[in-house]
Amino acid sequence: MASVQHIDDERSAGALADLLNGNARRRPVVVVTIPAGRSEPWINVEELAREAGNLAEVYLMPTGHFTWEFSRRMAEGTQVYGGAGRVYPIGHEWSADLSKSPLRFAFDAKDGERATQQLISDALRMAATAGLLQQRPTRELRQVSGSVTGVVAGRALVDVGNMFPASIAEELTVEDVPIDRILRVGQKISGWYDAETNRIDVTKSLRRSRRARDVLRRRCHLHQGHDGEERQGRPSAVPEDQHTCRDDNGAAGRRHVQPS
Repeated sequence: MASVQHIDDERSAGALADLLNGNARRRPVVVVTIPAGRSEPWINVEELAREAGNLAEVYLMPTGHFTWEFSRRMAEGTQVYGGAGRVYPIGHEWSADLSKSPLRFAFDAKDGERATQQLISDALRMAATAGLLQQRPTRELRQVSGSVTGVVAGRALVDVGNMFPASIAEELTVEDVPIDRILRVGQKISGWYDAETNRIDVTKSLRRSRRARDVLRRRCHLHQGHDGEERQGRPSAVPEDQHTCRDDNGAAGRRHVQPS
């Protein structure tokens, strides 16, 4: 599990801002803040760190006088305080385009649960976009096989013989494709199991299904009729070698994990 790093004075707050604005970062950074008047955040920072594993760094910062030192060094609109959290991806596009680093608010326990899941999703998606899944892991992974027992809330649950099911994260499979279009209950999968996060990496097992290949042949190209109008399917925004195209209603062709 990634350790939670605490920001507790002006010096560390300034150092965090310098890290975000500098060029040394190799992973997304999650910053969670504690609301004024509270000693703990509404956002579950321990769950965040556990789910992020080695794919992101996690910082916890109370709202106080030194929070303003952090804010002073950050570009307008990119700050975080007052109990909110946000993930800063690698690079600096987020400083000009705030949609690259959405702010997740939490004003009570229910908000905290929602914001926690949003931040986990943001961190994993940004890590996948940065290509961190292709890097050599710093700890041992175990190759496993198992059956999908459920698909819920952006996670596929897999029985690999442990007391609790392992999970496959939607954000670490195919960009912008719901996991229920990739995996189904009863499906056999194989991948690399990370005991620290209880997560399985199946990216090397992803193959287009026969149905998706047929859809690609029939629909995933643009052509013009005699009247010059575009017809048939439109390609998805993700490169063709990554997943299927979408039809005119936005539905994506299914892509499966190759059965083990």
